[in-house]
Amino acid sequence: MSANINKYRAFLEAARRGSFTKAAGALGYSQSGVSHMISDLERLWGVRLFGRGGGPVVLTRRGEELLPLVEELCRSYDRLQLKLDEADEDLPSVRVAATSSIAAYRLPRPLGLFVAENLLIRVDLLLGTYAEVERLILEDEVDLGFLPNVAGREDLLARPFDRDEIVAVLPERHRLASRARVDIEELADEEFVADAETAPLLQADLRHLRVRFETADVTAIISMVESGLGVSLLPSLALERCPFDVIVRHLDNPAFRTTYVACRRDAPLSPPAAALFALLDSSAC
Repeated sequence: MSANINKYRAFLEAARRGSFTKAAGALGYSQSGVSHMISDLERLWGVRLFGRGGGPVVLTRRGEELLPLVEELCRSYDRLQLKLDEADEDLPSVRVAATSSIAAYRLPRPLGLFVAENLLIRVDLLLGTYAEVERLILEDEVDLGFLPNVAGREDLLARPFDRDEIVAVLPERHRLASRARVDIEELADEEFVADAETAPLLQADLRHLRVRFETADVTAIISMVESGLGVSLLPSLALERCPFDVIVRHLDNPAFRTTYVACRRDAPLSPPAAALFALLDSSAC
């Protein structure tokens, strides 16, 4: 199983980055190693996952259909490993769910403070899309999670945690690349690589919106924009330390996304979870 998981991860990274070479760099393999693993999957499954040719690699129709299933399989495997690797079941724990961008760029500092002050409390961190994070909270599989646009929800207790700007993401040679700012109406006739979770309201305002691809995977979105498959509107947090060659422009009328730390209102938090909730609330950006 672990050998196949490595092949699945190679498939995911190549799809997200549009390049076997970039996938190899992210995973610590050689380019030929990634190519061989993906070829093995194609032989095993009897499908073509990527179109081959010059330039960036692009998923085939079957590859697009299989991508979310492989993503879920890898997340399930990670959850299994988390359970198997737990050193001491008796330690009090806090379960937290977040998207990868929040986990990478906003959580390390407050979690570091919490762990330093609570050495005997284990923090379990699960990664997923916002829809998955919401499900984990509501099904009581985690204590805390990070969600956008949940202010006023009666089933959740939520506090603002982070606020970031929505920006336009364009290919390098786009007609608007020379602009310092972009009017959202200038994108009205563009083909979009649409963000399914964080900017749907802005995208819905465009009169003639043409969606070529739609996904909640921002890495895949940025890679597709880099490859010239469309433009997108994304929260700036998703673009921190961005390894892709894309143009990022502010909107003429700035728009922002607020991310909240949330828990179930009808499920009292354990003392460790309540302490972390308070710390995250106090350290909000």
